[in-house]
Amino acid sequence: MPASSITPPVVLTIAGFDPSGGAGIIADIRTIVALGCAPVAAVTSITMQNSECVSGAFHQTAAAVRAQILPVVTQFRVAAVKTGMLPTRESVMEVVRLIQEQKIPAPVVDPVLRSTSGYELMEPDAKKVLLTGLMPLARLITPNIPEAEALTGIRITSEDDMYSAARKLREMGARAVLIKGDICTEPRLVGVASG
Repeated sequence: MPASSITPPVVLTIAGFDPSGGAGIIADIRTIVALGCAPVAAVTSITMQNSECVSGAFHQTAAAVRAQILPVVTQFRVAAVKTGMLPTRESVMEVVRLIQEQKIPAPVVDPVLRSTSGYELMEPDAKKVLLTGLMPLARLITPNIPEAEALTGIRITSEDDMYSAARKLREMGARAVLIKGDICTEPRLVGVASG
């Protein structure tokens, strides 16, 4: 088959819109394209921010999230899914429902809890549904160090702490965990998978 007739894999990102382009949908789309895939997207929240701080967000309703995802998954064979900012309990539950109903591939879950500048991007009751509903469906969960601390209650100051937090997230239902972050002076990535 000629290379020109090969359709690139379709990757769905479900995340917030960062108008500065440093994170969220824009960053995901750039990554998806760089990997040779075709991006499709659903916006969960529109943030007001620049590269230095977040000043607010307008969250999409669960119905709006569903209305964006359904036409995409009915037209395309989605090969992979990545979730980012899921700000409300209702939006997390809607994503869980859609994954189960539409047989959407197990997602990579980036549990976006707060901005680097400290703005809360996920409501507390949404975090509970993320842990009990979405995390067990995930192919991989990719928290940074502050997110791993918030999800597990483990203070991370060493590589051993990263492993402990990753193990705890596995015990909480994650199939595989990749904790991103910088301990002391050297960046670290710590992963724990089943098997």
